[in-house]
Amino acid sequence: MQFLKLEGAAAVAPFCKEEECPHEASQSQTGLCDDSAALCFCRCSRAESVALVKNGRAAVYLVRDATPGQPGDVAVADLKRCLWAISDVEISESSRTGLLPLYVGEKGQFTSLPVSVPELGREAFFYKVSPQGIFLIGGSPEGTSHAIYTLLRELGCRWIMPGDIGECLPRTNNLALPVDEKVDGPDFDYRIVWYAYGCSPAASARYNDWLRRNRMGKPAIEHGHNLTQTLSRKATYEQHPEYYSLVGGKRVPQQVCTSNPEAVKLIVESIREFLDKNPHVESYSLCPDDNHDFCECEHCKALDVGHMDRGGKPSVSDRYQIFLNQVLDGLHKTHPGACVTTYSYNLNHTDPPQKTPVNPHTTVFITTSAFCSAHGVDDAFCESRQDFKELLKEWSRHTKRLILYEYDPVPYSGALPWPMWEAHIHEAPIYKQLGIKGLSFEGQNSWAAYYPNYYVAAQMMWDADQDGHAVFKDMLQAFFEEEAPAMEQFYEAMQSTIKAFRPKAEWGLIQYPELFPPEVIDRCQQALDSIDPQAMRSVKVRQRLQMVELSFQEMKNYLALQSPQKILNYEDYKAHVDGMKGSIDSLHSLNEDFILADIAHEKTGRAISDQFAPEQGFLTRWRLIGPFDNPGMEGHDTPYPPESAVDLSARYPGKGGEVQWKMTQSPEWRAFVDLRAEFEEKNDVCAYAVCWVTIPDGPRQAEFRMGSNDSIKAFLNGKEVWNHKIQRTGTIDEDRVLVELPSGTSTVLLKIGQTGLNWGFFFRIMEAGKDVPLQGLTASPDPPK
Repeated sequence: MQFLKLEGAAAVAPFCKEEECPHEASQSQTGLCDDSAALCFCRCSRAESVALVKNGRAAVYLVRDATPGQPGDVAVADLKRCLWAISDVEISESSRTGLLPLYVGEKGQFTSLPVSVPELGREAFFYKVSPQGIFLIGGSPEGTSHAIYTLLRELGCRWIMPGDIGECLPRTNNLALPVDEKVDGPDFDYRIVWYAYGCSPAASARYNDWLRRNRMGKPAIEHGHNLTQTLSRKATYEQHPEYYSLVGGKRVPQQVCTSNPEAVKLIVESIREFLDKNPHVESYSLCPDDNHDFCECEHCKALDVGHMDRGGKPSVSDRYQIFLNQVLDGLHKTHPGACVTTYSYNLNHTDPPQKTPVNPHTTVFITTSAFCSAHGVDDAFCESRQDFKELLKEWSRHTKRLILYEYDPVPYSGALPWPMWEAHIHEAPIYKQLGIKGLSFEGQNSWAAYYPNYYVAAQMMWDADQDGHAVFKDMLQAFFEEEAPAMEQFYEAMQSTIKAFRPKAEWGLIQYPELFPPEVIDRCQQALDSIDPQAMRSVKVRQRLQMVELSFQEMKNYLALQSPQKILNYEDYKAHVDGMKGSIDSLHSLNEDFILADIAHEKTGRAISDQFAPEQGFLTRWRLIGPFDNPGMEGHDTPYPPESAVDLSARYPGKGGEVQWKMTQSPEWRAFVDLRAEFEEKNDVCAYAVCWVTIPDGPRQAEFRMGSNDSIKAFLNGKEVWNHKIQRTGTIDEDRVLVELPSGTSTVLLKIGQTGLNWGFFFRIMEAGKDVPLQGLTASPDPPK
């Protein structure tokens, strides 16, 4: 079945051939007709319309600026390609008798136009379909591109996900558009879905095509944790530690001492130099670093107003806005009108400043990191998202330059499905009403699970007031054709529990079994089983269904591993692990855009390792000592006494008092050694873990495989063999290092740093280059006697 989006309709309709239509056809009109059985696209509509292709022949020709290398060339080439793919008709740029002109370009590119075109903004366009011609006139190359893809959407073209697999084009010998005239443009200035983990160059090209075809775009407003980097271009931490934050009595190379006038001066100079080289940038990122360790010097703290941030720590928003205002005052002496960007984010700068005016040249990205990851601001039962809605209102009283930073999917999802399209449908009109200028979605290149979220979000960002559920159904019809009803049942089942889920949805996978209980999985499976594998359908549809099935199998196996009814034997456990990993690898081998395999393996790895840990080679019984101080991760590089010698009887001064060695308390079956549960002091600390491993037949090469939250050092028999100073969540086998174990017993010492929230590690010793534990190895938390 071919398809066409109908204005105001919730379904897509088939094309019909002119000679098959039962209605009397007008020789001068082509459009939509209403049959008692179906809507069809043909020449018999009573509504006036204009043909682009008629009976397999071109009815229009292109009129455009012929100068080579124009910015709109890519979109124009895509227009010609799509019309050819739809109808096998090539649209010429040469006028012929009987053909209507199709004007494409910006107003200034034409010496004269037979219509009056109003002044247009950068992304706006003038769209006119008339018996005298078709006009796609943009306020800029971006506006012209949007006009082209608006026309192609009217003709039924859809790009559901990147690449050929996501392209849905109709096939017909007759193409027409209803007579229309409008000035159109997006509801939000800033519209983007971006990859948090990056992608290959080829995937990037496909992604950029998807953005363009779905009329995404954004002004040159930068955001990212860029504060320290801005200063370091002029003065590094090593050169001037006094310009950087004082934390725990020490200067650290994170954040900046924003009350230091010399640091402010250098930051202004750094931004000036950047803007001179990049004059197109509309807002320079001065977003703070990705931690909450702001300067504790008396001058910085004197600027705080005593407000407790909703993140749970004393707010630094006033002091930081004072800093931003000073930077802008200095910057405007040479770059009037320049803007800087900051974040509403983290534990101590989510709330807006309480007493400090916000310079109107401050762009604020308001993140949802501390809020519910499943619901929308329209969900009145979700206290977290209602609090977020209040935050937006609070910020809107300070500035109008607000952009929403959303996470889609929930971070650390392991590429498992996370239905958010319903939230996007309902939230977009609310954000528009609140005056939000744009939406930035932190996503990932795992389209098998997330294409419904991203596609629906793209359409709602363009037109927030449209019927989002009609968009969703239209997407399924385009993507799955005759199997669309079954897939609608599949996705309705998948999101059914999320819509009714009352608790705040946190980051990670811990709540997955609650969000997707067995009855939901059964309904999803029934919908997939209703699809006849022998039915006639296109190769593309079969590939899309295979993509969804494999993604669902990853989810099923993961949920089986997390079932409250524990798997009773290792063989069944291993079968589910292999099934989940196999689905991930199969998806990636079919198409790299289907799933980001490394991230999927990594993020699901921690959860699936918490059963049968010894069988998988994890060492779970250790002796621990700590915590020691770790301000700004400085403790990672500080050689505390256990690095010199492991003395189980020794006592040392630690953070919070004297420390001594003790045994781990975690269950032996749990692979993750949870240091947060082992120590009273839990923030900005580090600790050591030691055990002894024995092999009878060394020396042998082996792999130390480690995962840590956050930083890690590893020592073998007193020699450092691994050093990774990093902030991360901690999953299995993130770090791998080849070591040589001698015969007999060796000492393994680990040092694990923490900067906030979770803290712990995974560790196992495997055969070199193989996914099996080192044969013959034994481990003990007790030294040899």
